[in-house]
Amino acid sequence: MGKNWGMLKYFIFAPLARPVNFFKYGGGFAGVWSALNVLNSGSHQPFIEAYIAYVSMKYFPPTSLGDVALPILFGASVAAVSWRANV
Repeated sequence: MGKNWGMLKYFIFAPLARPVNFFKYGGGFAGVWSALNVLNSGSHQPFIEAYIAYVSMKYFPPTSLGDVALPILFGASVAAVSWRANV
């Protein structure tokens, strides 16, 4: 039970201390998520649009609050599960 509380504390408090690290860590996961959403949309050229979605999410600067929050949340959740697995 202590490991689960530790994971929850890590998920909540660690991004508040160093959000830039979690933004960098979660950017790749958010880019892949964005590309998979484009692939499932049924567009005419899904691979080209998926590549553009991945590159724009991972390498371009954020343009909205959602572009900042999503990678931080992805990074925090993956880091918390990784922390839980290693403890």
